[in-house]
Amino acid sequence: ERKVREESQETSRGRKEGRGEMEGEQGEEGRRGEGGGGEHDRRGEAEEFKKRGTDAYKKRQFGGAAECYLQAARLYPAGKGVYLSNASAAFLELGRYREAMSCAREAVEVLASDDPVRAKAEARLRRATALADAQLGRGVAHPADV
Repeated sequence: ERKVREESQETSRGRKEGRGEMEGEQGEEGRRGEGGGGEHDRRGEAEEFKKRGTDAYKKRQFGGAAECYLQAARLYPAGKGVYLSNASAAFLELGRYREAMSCAREAVEVLASDDPVRAKAEARLRRATALADAQLGRGVAHPADV
C-alpha cells in the first residue's frame, strides 16, 4: 500500500505521457515538461491503477486492491463506474460492507443500464446490503454465509 501511495504521489507530480507505464520504464524527462495530454493522461494512469488493483486482488491483497481502484476513480471520473464496482468487490472480501455498498451504489448510478458492469455492481450492492444487515442483526457475518 505504501508503494501505491508513493507512485500516486509521483503521478500527481507530472506524468505526461499517459500510456500508464510502470515506474522506471520511462525516464524523468519523458514524464515532465511536455505539453497537453489532459484527459488521455489521466485515463492511462487510471488504467494502470486498475491493473495494479486487479493484480493485488488476485493475490488476495484486498486492501491494496481497493486503494488502487479508488485512486483510478479519482484520476479518471469518466471511468469510475468500473473502478468503483471493482473497489466494492475488494471491500466485500474485507468484510467492509458499508464501504462496499457505497462504492457499488455510486457505480450503479453512473453506469448505463445496459452495461454488463452495472449488473455486477447491482449484485455487489445487494450482497453488501444483505451482509451489512446480517452483521447488524446477528453479529458478524462472513461473506461465505450468504
